[in-house]
Amino acid sequence: MIALEIIGDLFAGPGARDYLGEPVTIGAHMLQAGTLAVAAGAEDPLVAAALLHDIGHLTRERDDGSREGLGGSSPRASSAGDRHDEAGAQFLGEIVEDLIGFWVMWHLYGGFEGLQRFGMHQSTIWRKVARFRKVTGQHPDEFEMPGISIDPKAYWTAPGTKVGRHPR
Repeated sequence: MIALEIIGDLFAGPGARDYLGEPVTIGAHMLQAGTLAVAAGAEDPLVAAALLHDIGHLTRERDDGSREGLGGSSPRASSAGDRHDEAGAQFLGEIVEDLIGFWVMWHLYGGFEGLQRFGMHQSTIWRKVARFRKVTGQHPDEFEMPGISIDPKAYWTAPGTKVGRHPR
């Protein structure tokens, strides 16, 4: 499942629970926050943060090890064991880290063939490309990461330890 599908499933599943006893669901509360950010003219990163600010309520693991977002317990933040902010940051961080890491590897190892020589299985590469395209709307070759440029030649010729072989 890709990130947007996972988040959609969380909104539809655990996000359909009531929010702190209010006449609104957790998902509706999060959508309200995102809508308010858009109405206020916020930049995209702030809109995303507003929209996903309580995602940890839908994904977190409770102190007893059970999955909070999959069970049905209240998102009430009154207990000392509530770490929905940390759970949300970890959940979203893993998604972003995977996409950025794949994009960097794609460029450093020279695309599909380079990743195969590195040892990544063909079906894994195709799956990651499809996921990347679905999330970003672009192929890894076309996508430009704001603020990041990759110079594979400089990477491979710089001193230091490298993971894998030069893609030739």
